[in-house]
Amino acid sequence: MAAPDCSTSSSIKNRSPFVVTVRYDASLNRRFAYSRRAEAATYLKLLKARGVKARLDQLETAFQLRIRRKGVPNQYVTFDTLEDAQQAKLQIEADLSVSVVRDYAIATRTTLRELMEHYLTEVVPRHKGADIEATRIRRLLRDEAFVDKKLAALVTEDLQDYIQDRLTQVAPATVERELDLISQTLSYADDVWKIAPVESPFTGLRRPKYFNERDRRLLPEEERAILAAAREDANPYIEPAIC
Repeated sequence: MAAPDCSTSSSIKNRSPFVVTVRYDASLNRRFAYSRRAEAATYLKLLKARGVKARLDQLETAFQLRIRRKGVPNQYVTFDTLEDAQQAKLQIEADLSVSVVRDYAIATRTTLRELMEHYLTEVVPRHKGADIEATRIRRLLRDEAFVDKKLAALVTEDLQDYIQDRLTQVAPATVERELDLISQTLSYADDVWKIAPVESPFTGLRRPKYFNERDRRLLPEEERAILAAAREDANPYIEPAIC
């Protein structure tokens, strides 16, 4: 029996708008959506017929990555730069080569808020510290604007800005715990729901530094209990070492 065809086909296409520009009269400049290239060409001809020197160019602001593989739904994901699209192409092809199928296009339609709300209702109740986790997630959903970004558009800088702003309000340890919840949500979405950005916003993130240490003296009853236990030990040197 012939082996199944698992070959992958991928391509990147510039789907940026077109612009007609007139060097010495900006009022004549026009911008056309990618699907309206014919209208842009017609406008260019009209200007030239009037003796106006104009040019037609395509911007470089939207690059669509297309991934096709037999047995897997086609994926169409748009990126702001060609470099981002090329990096995503390599990542998706690497995933498919080991049969890891993720629909990265969903990340362009799904916000972090939607993921965290889903995580809050489906996953958090099963955790031992559910009440505390729920409180932290609700605060993030209520107070942080970056949660409304599409997952594919969420970048490291968004979290870095959040860290800087949040550190003016709370201790580094609190910020770290909130970051852990965001990370846990993204990891669960990636592992279980198969929803993930091509690159994690935690890549290259500079987390806040803090020391989780406590400085306190033993209470008198605690000291007495430790010394009593030391006297009962067969090793006669333990009590002198403590004292």
